[in-house]
Amino acid sequence: KALVYNMKDKKELKLERELALDGSYVQARMINDTVYFISRKSINYYRTMKDIEVLPIVYDSAVSAQDIVIDCKMIACFPDIKSSTYTLVGGFNLNDNEGLSVETFLGASNNIYASEEHLYITVPKTTNNFYYNRSTLIYKFDLDDGEIKLETDGEINGYLNDQFSMDEHKGYLRVATTGF
Repeated sequence: KALVYNMKDKKELKLERELALDGSYVQARMINDTVYFISRKSINYYRTMKDIEVLPIVYDSAVSAQDIVIDCKMIACFPDIKSSTYTLVGGFNLNDNEGLSVETFLGASNNIYASEEHLYITVPKTTNNFYYNRSTLIYKFDLDDGEIKLETDGEINGYLNDQFSMDEHKGYLRVATTGF
């Protein structure tokens, strides 16, 4: 959840806007006046469910007083990933009330890194033995005033320990991997 407060009167803060992504908080970044935040939502497929329980939900008080269910046609899939977890990436500009921009992917993300212009999401690619991965898929997204657009993807040998195993330098993503 992201709460935007008007702080002009420090003695009486005023809630201006409330935004939410379904699932558990992963990370957030603020780049200039734009906020990007990421969540993960697991699907509990062991019980009988309705669409509302399977599809992720978002909320933006600037657009509607109701939750918005993300249509399954708007959900992309990380290829070759066998996961029943959604990754949701939301972006919004603090200075306008345009709707929350959300990209949703079926497949759990592992590590996230953001520069001023790009967002990188890594996904471990597993073999038949689920606990042993030989490579990591990296998805690069262009960040533009709250909009999130897939730019490219690639695969590297090994896996990344955490977000600090990545950085961007002069337009190039640099990674440090382990165990390939």
